[in-house]
Amino acid sequence: MLALTECLELDLETAGIDISVAAILPGPVASRIFESAGGVESGDRAASEAERAAMLQVKEVSMSALEAAEVVFAQGAAADFYLLTHLEMVGGAMAMRAEQLRTRSAPRLMTGDFDASAS
Repeated sequence: MLALTECLELDLETAGIDISVAAILPGPVASRIFESAGGVESGDRAASEAERAAMLQVKEVSMSALEAAEVVFAQGAAADFYLLTHLEMVGGAMAMRAEQLRTRSAPRLMTGDFDASAS
């Protein structure tokens, strides 16, 4: 979706159409998904439980939906293109993405402790 949003921005600019486009890149935002994510009935139950535990760990550092909305709307009002709920997480995430592209590696699930300040 991010690449499509970036291309839409460029296409509109090229066509001279005055429409603003923005990409919202949310970090951890508290929602009921953390509680409602259930386990699996069959298959790799250990992996399922590990994923659930990781989600609950993320919830511990998540911001409320209202706080996320306030942050995103403020950035949108400033006409920013990338609207980020967790600016402190962007550096590390973009470095990982750049390395993934540079090495042409397939996406991988993140493992280990979640650290919102890692960049």
